[in-house]
Amino acid sequence: MEEKVTLIYGIEQCAIAKLKDEKQHEYDVPKPWQSAIQLTENIKESTDVFYADDKTWAVVNGQTETDGKLECYDVPQEIREYLEWEKVDKNGVSVEIATPAPVRCALLYTYKTNVGIRRACLYDVTFTKPNLSLNTVKEKVSPSTTTINYKAVPAIFDNFDEPVTKIKSN
Repeated sequence: MEEKVTLIYGIEQCAIAKLKDEKQHEYDVPKPWQSAIQLTENIKESTDVFYADDKTWAVVNGQTETDGKLECYDVPQEIREYLEWEKVDKNGVSVEIATPAPVRCALLYTYKTNVGIRRACLYDVTFTKPNLSLNTVKEKVSPSTTTINYKAVPAIFDNFDEPVTKIKSN
């Protein structure tokens, strides 16, 4: 039976890099995204699901398409322009694009585990432009966050036998 597994990572560091050359899998220099705080990953196909300690555990297959959410405190202007959600016109005015084309990129992030810091990279990621809104100040101030949906599909590399969605290292 096919299971859907959700993984949640508290992000220590995050960056994105646009796909420059699809055939060579070359990416731009990564842009830091310092306000990213959490990544939720929904794995569509995971054949190695098992139950222990009243929890679902999974050994994630690297060839799996994933989708999820990136939560951040804000989406900096530089990132909005990089993902082509906004452009600056000749007068220096930021113009929001109503229906931006998806930008394919890699999402690089680090997270803590019980054995230390791990680094991961999701390939061929496209983000859905969020509804960016601002709140007025109230009596109690608590940080608001923005949630951005994403989808990562397997990419084919010459040096691997199978398509790859994600890589990880210590």
